[in-house]
Amino acid sequence: MAFVAGLEAHLRMISTEAKRKYPIVKDAAERAMFKVRLLSSTSDVAGCDDILKTYLLACELKNTKLSILGLVGMEKLIAHDAVLPSALPSILAALKEHSDMSDEIVQLKTLQTALTILQSQLHPTDEDQMSIILGLCLRLLGNGRNPDSVRSTAVATLRQGIALIFNRVLSAEDLPTKKLYGGTSSWASSFRSVAGEVSHSISASNLAEIFGAETGLAAQARNEPLSEAGRLGVRLFEDLTSLAGGGRANWLQVSSLQRTLALDMLEFVLSNYAVVFKKLSPFEQVLRHQVCSLLMTSLPTSGELDPEVGEPGFRRLVLRSVATVTRLYVLIVPTECEVFVSMLIKSTALDLYPWHQIMVLEVLRGFCVEARMFCLLFQTFDMKPENTNMVTSMVQALAQIVMRVQMLDGGEETLVAVAGMVSCKAQGVEWTMETDGSGVGSVVANEAQATFLALEALLAVVFSVATLTDEALDSTELVPPVHETTTKLGTTVEIGNAGGMVAICKAMVNSLWHPLLEALSFMLERSQGEVIVGEVLKGYQAFTKACGKLTAIEPRDTFLASLGRFTFSPQMRANISWLGAIVSGIKRLDPIEQREAFVLSNKNVQALRTLFNISYQLNSVLGPTSWILVMETLEVLDVITHSPYASSQEVLSSATRTQSNDVSVLAMYDAQVFESSGKMSTLALSFFLAALRQVSNNFVSGLTSPNFSTNSSPGANTMTGQSTKMFGVERMLLILMVNEHRLELVWDQLSAHLLELVEHDSQQVHTVALDALDRAICGVLGCQRFSSRESSRAATVIENKGLGRSGSGSTTNGATVLCSSDQQGVDDEAFECALITPLSTLYYYGRTTDIRSGALKILLHVLERHGEKLHHSWPIIFELLRSVANASERDVVPLGFQNLKVIMNDGLLSIPANTLGLCIEVAGAYGAQRTDVNISLTAIGSLWTTADFFARGVNHEACRAQGAKTELSHSESRAFTITEGDEEFGRWMSKGKEDTKGDPNETLGMGCDAFLLAVYGVIQSLGTDERPEVRHSAIRTLFQSLSSHGHKLTLPMWKRCLWNLVFPLVDTVRHLASTSSKDQWHGKELGTEGGKPVHMLVHHSRNTAQKQWDETLVLVLGGMGRLLRPHFKILHRLDSFKQGWDSFLTFVQESVLNGSEEVAVAAIMSMHSVLVFHDLKVMLPGYYFESAFSTYETIAQSAVRGQTVMASKVQKELWKSLGDLYANGHSLFGTNSYVRILALVDLFIWAPIATVGKIPFTILAILPTLKPNDDHLLGMWPVFLHQVLSYLPGGNNLRIDKRRFSNTLEEGNIDGNFQQHHAAGKGSILYTNGQSGHLYHQVEGSSIKEGGVDGTGSLDRLPPDSPQSLKLSSLAVSMLFSEKLIPVLMALYKSTPADVAATVLPEIVGALGRCMATRRDAPTDGLWRISTNALVTVLRGAIVQDSSMVEKVNGRECSVSGGTGTSRLRFWKEVADTYEKFVVGACGRAVALSTGASETLEEDELLEYCVLSFLCDELLTSCQDAPHEVIQRLVSVIDQCAARTSALPLESVALLPAHCGRFSMTCLEKLFKLCSCDNQQPQESSRVVVSRISITILIGRCKAILHHFADAEREVGETSVPQMTTDEVVFVLRELAKLVLHPVTADALHIPLYRREESKSNHLQTSESGHASTGSFQVHQKSWDRGHLLLLYTSLCELVTTRVLAVTLLLQPPLQLVGSQLGL
Repeated sequence: MAFVAGLEAHLRMISTEAKRKYPIVKDAAERAMFKVRLLSSTSDVAGCDDILKTYLLACELKNTKLSILGLVGMEKLIAHDAVLPSALPSILAALKEHSDMSDEIVQLKTLQTALTILQSQLHPTDEDQMSIILGLCLRLLGNGRNPDSVRSTAVATLRQGIALIFNRVLSAEDLPTKKLYGGTSSWASSFRSVAGEVSHSISASNLAEIFGAETGLAAQARNEPLSEAGRLGVRLFEDLTSLAGGGRANWLQVSSLQRTLALDMLEFVLSNYAVVFKKLSPFEQVLRHQVCSLLMTSLPTSGELDPEVGEPGFRRLVLRSVATVTRLYVLIVPTECEVFVSMLIKSTALDLYPWHQIMVLEVLRGFCVEARMFCLLFQTFDMKPENTNMVTSMVQALAQIVMRVQMLDGGEETLVAVAGMVSCKAQGVEWTMETDGSGVGSVVANEAQATFLALEALLAVVFSVATLTDEALDSTELVPPVHETTTKLGTTVEIGNAGGMVAICKAMVNSLWHPLLEALSFMLERSQGEVIVGEVLKGYQAFTKACGKLTAIEPRDTFLASLGRFTFSPQMRANISWLGAIVSGIKRLDPIEQREAFVLSNKNVQALRTLFNISYQLNSVLGPTSWILVMETLEVLDVITHSPYASSQEVLSSATRTQSNDVSVLAMYDAQVFESSGKMSTLALSFFLAALRQVSNNFVSGLTSPNFSTNSSPGANTMTGQSTKMFGVERMLLILMVNEHRLELVWDQLSAHLLELVEHDSQQVHTVALDALDRAICGVLGCQRFSSRESSRAATVIENKGLGRSGSGSTTNGATVLCSSDQQGVDDEAFECALITPLSTLYYYGRTTDIRSGALKILLHVLERHGEKLHHSWPIIFELLRSVANASERDVVPLGFQNLKVIMNDGLLSIPANTLGLCIEVAGAYGAQRTDVNISLTAIGSLWTTADFFARGVNHEACRAQGAKTELSHSESRAFTITEGDEEFGRWMSKGKEDTKGDPNETLGMGCDAFLLAVYGVIQSLGTDERPEVRHSAIRTLFQSLSSHGHKLTLPMWKRCLWNLVFPLVDTVRHLASTSSKDQWHGKELGTEGGKPVHMLVHHSRNTAQKQWDETLVLVLGGMGRLLRPHFKILHRLDSFKQGWDSFLTFVQESVLNGSEEVAVAAIMSMHSVLVFHDLKVMLPGYYFESAFSTYETIAQSAVRGQTVMASKVQKELWKSLGDLYANGHSLFGTNSYVRILALVDLFIWAPIATVGKIPFTILAILPTLKPNDDHLLGMWPVFLHQVLSYLPGGNNLRIDKRRFSNTLEEGNIDGNFQQHHAAGKGSILYTNGQSGHLYHQVEGSSIKEGGVDGTGSLDRLPPDSPQSLKLSSLAVSMLFSEKLIPVLMALYKSTPADVAATVLPEIVGALGRCMATRRDAPTDGLWRISTNALVTVLRGAIVQDSSMVEKVNGRECSVSGGTGTSRLRFWKEVADTYEKFVVGACGRAVALSTGASETLEEDELLEYCVLSFLCDELLTSCQDAPHEVIQRLVSVIDQCAARTSALPLESVALLPAHCGRFSMTCLEKLFKLCSCDNQQPQESSRVVVSRISITILIGRCKAILHHFADAEREVGETSVPQMTTDEVVFVLRELAKLVLHPVTADALHIPLYRREESKSNHLQTSESGHASTGSFQVHQKSWDRGHLLLLYTSLCELVTTRVLAVTLLLQPPLQLVGSQLGL
């Protein structure tokens, strides 16, 4: 246990400390430690007295260290409840003794231990014990010699002790611990405005709770005997009261204490434990008789203060205590509280110290800020006759403090300081004032502080009254006063009643408004700070609002009148007569005077804002006088705010005079006032209308006067201020919009008045009137009446549907509904037509274009905002718009089209079905008009939108009735969401329009189809417009719309669209394009220069009509592709669609063969998109695929024959299309069609370059995609690969007879038959007998014929020996093409099936070998290099390691690679041929170098070494299945290259390039490596077999080299032999000495028989003597591993006489090995 362990450690410390001086303490500590070790819990520790006695003994010695240790130990025991209550006296005695010690630490530990006792279970309940604890705290506190830390700790301990005592009182007396109510002292400083403090006080407390708790607790105060804790608390509180009064604490036995501290403790108890004093009578008596008396005597009654109680700290505590008692105990001690408040009010008039007066004002401010407490004080004192009007007196006193500033010498400075204080508080910073040292600044600061507090108190009164009023009237509706009379005070009101609270608020208003208005108006007039003005105006607003809600007429109007004085500056009021002149139109002021007159100060702006807020909030309760005042102010303000020189004081100093943000805000507030007129009474609204109409009439008359001409100078008052001068019209419109329920009262007068204004002579009036008419119509259409009309129409439609479905029983009711709806419809029709008719009148009879344009603009706004609410006026609108389209006015047509665009984009759902046809006709008229091309284009776009609308099959009437936007028709709901095999699909296909007559939805769908056809017909007619932009847009729109909505169309609908719209459009465009002019156009004439016209430049691609029509053809082709691609699955089921398909293909073919480049490309892409899409999605029907493929063939043949000049780009697109067609739809290709596409490839590859250009390279890019992909084409792999190989140099003899091969595949024997025939040597199936001119035989159903290229370009069949055939055989594909083809071939070879790869492997090796052989004739080309790398890659994958070489399958050997024995033999033969041609014929040869070719030569040399290394290191080490003659040939290849140096004359050797010698030496090295073989290799391995064949060749080569060197030395005589020859001999001698033969290799040396027997006998003798191993074969093996030296002995002997030292040195080891081999 940690506690026990800590005790033991602590006791050990005491033992150590007392070891020498205090053995008694040491012994006690050791005994205690011994017993502690035996304890295990806290209860055991409490039962052990030795521990506590040890600590007490340590404390008795008065040793500082031991005392500290003892006190710490006792504190631990007490904190862990390890002390018995019986030991408390001893502990208290020890603490009391230690409190007298002077050591600071001991005193602090004493206080800490005392506090621990109070907080623990040892808390003393005896008065004596408690007095000891509190007394020692007081003594330590009262001793002035103690350190500050001890005194502060004593204060904290005393405060906590008091709190603990009173908490125990609450617990013992069963009192609530919740704090009932508190003041604002803890949070007042955190708010930056008085309104915030008041709001917080309201939210922090509840009035009912306060009153209920106060009265309840006061009534329930009991006189029952107190508990022990209660009595103890009473005695403590009495002693604190006595000490605060300067007396003696009898119970605590303290003679004196600082009164400030005692009063602080007293106030702490009063503010935190109010329930004790309200519940318990003894405490209440102490409060009433002692505390209140103390406070009364402490408050000053004159200007002179008692020195003893005049200290600021004590005075502050006294005032705080007074405030606490007044707030919390006013219902308990009302008389005393009345005295307190009276004394505080009187003290404000006394000549006291400034700090004292500020403290008093802070207390009074606190009363005012706490709204509920302020109300309680008012109800307690002012509303009871027996009490004085304390609250009224307090407010008057505060107002006097504010007003007395004007009588001071430094009044202005004081007001500035007050404004600064308010501003700093709002910003959350501390206010400071600069002083000059004379003391004047201090006086000003003190007076400003007092004024500031008084002002805040008054504002708090205002906000408290306003807040309480709002709270009381939350559930009460405001009504205008019927009888405006004042009320009197003197009635006792029940607080819990809402009506009673209203009466209290009204009493407060009537009592307090006079002093409040005086003080606030004074501060508002004299202050200039923005923040302080804002705060005062907030007070104005709040109090006026409260007056209005409480129907306090006189205060309300007086405050409004006072506020009106501050809305404009004196200069503005001086110009009021000028403003009236401006309104009447009699006089115009100079602009300079205007600028001086229209300056609004910040105070004016804030006052106006306040006035707006009041008017908006009290618009239902203001009386006639108030409204007259408001309207006059708003009239003047409107003139000012709309003046070009109107500005606020903030921007007055700006360089540019613009309308300030404040003015804009005021204008917004002005509008809000009128927007609230909808809630006004009829009488109030009548005042509004009368005033506004008079303003409008005055404005018009002013414009017609001579002094106010419309043709005024720029400096005159123009319509820059339109809104101001048309104040009446603007406000009438605003009233109209917000008074929908009284629309009939104002519409006729307003519309007539506006039409009169339109006819006025002034252009400005026209503009304003038209704008007003616009807003008036939109406002009427947007009113609730039209919305309800839509709802009633919906109900009528739904009812009609219900009547149609119901029986005859509901006929009578239905007739009644129909009659009422018909009558309502008649009224609505007349009213709606009356709204729209003025617009038609203005257009037809308008005198100027501006008026007609204005009418169309109004119509546009109406359609944009409320077009869905129109129903009966559409014929009028469409006729008006048709007239506009037929007009020639360029300024009017765009406006008319904007109206139509709004209708077609957003309003189609609103148009009745019987007018939709008229709408489509009007749209076509705008598309065909010639005024503006952009309008025509946009009209086509609108028609597209309309087509989308009808394609959805919308039920107009149902959607308008139900509020929906779209409703699917039956045809749309039956969209193509079913599969082909579904029976429902077949039924739907056979369904026609005649089957839908019984279903109204189906009938509606057919109606939508008719409208859709009408729209498409209009678009189609525009598709042949002579303007390219228009027809292009129409064509795009038609095809895009059909493509988008095709899945919603029925088959009859599709048939009509195709044969009535699409194909006729295609034929017309083709005809117009073919007959178009090729004459070059001149651009639009821009002007003249030098007498010659200047035309706009036109791009050369569009400078003729034919080129423009070519672009149209491109769009048509693209549109056909987009149309057929997604809907082909449906369209091909039409009966006559094959004719349409053939027509489309004919169009494509003609466009490719006869059209321009862009037309041809577009035609190919159009057909390609249809085919590829359906290759990916579904299987294309055979007829359509075959016809499309035949089109490809026809186009390709025409291109190759030269019948048409086809651009290179077109040919590329053609082949890209073919590649994509096969890549995406290879499942559609059978062997026949696959052969045909290969024939097309072959046709273009072998065509003359002049005919096809660089198309072979395009074909090369798509060649990998043409590989056989599906299972049914796997047999075509040989055909495909052989055709690819035929394009390499010398590959003509590899071309396959595809007809015979395809027939073989069609017979069903794809794999086995091909392999059997090939294995049997029946090459006639695959090859064309070596005739390169024999291309393809006739394929059934194909137009591709075999043939060659003659002079005329025909492709008829040619005899094999004809000159044309010979010419064709001499043609060769370019080297660059072959070079690009090699990577393609390698990629195809990797993806080839294994069995096919093994079969065609010999041909691939042979083809690569032929490419490598081109190095001899073209060493600088890259073909041989890339072919060399490809060959190495192929051979590396084709060779088989010895370990996995052969497998037995059905008793027959076959290669694991999948090839048959015949193919492997052919493979090895091709390998040998390739190496003979390339290595012997092209490697290691001397070549003529060009400048800078050294790096290329090095790379080529590395490539030669790579080929040679692969042959020796990989190929010949895995050649077990190769015939011996092939191995012999491959080794001979190496030998021939190694013999180049020794075979040349000496004079030629010296001239031989270095790389040739290096290659020859490398070959010689590889030859030695082939002969060297590890003895562990099995005799059947490839290495052993190769070494047996190579050893004989090597010995022959060595003899030749040695003999050549000997002859060379003899020939040169004294001169030196060429270094290359010497290096060769040195290398041979070195390698001969290293070479060790395998036994099987040694047997191939053919050593004479007697040599063998002799060597054998010598070794047998050695074996008998015990120095040899057993076995004759081992003797044989050991004897002949150097047998090659025996055969070269003669040649070696020829070099004995050599003069070359290196040769001589290297000759010795071989000769020694010969002797060792012979046993010498």
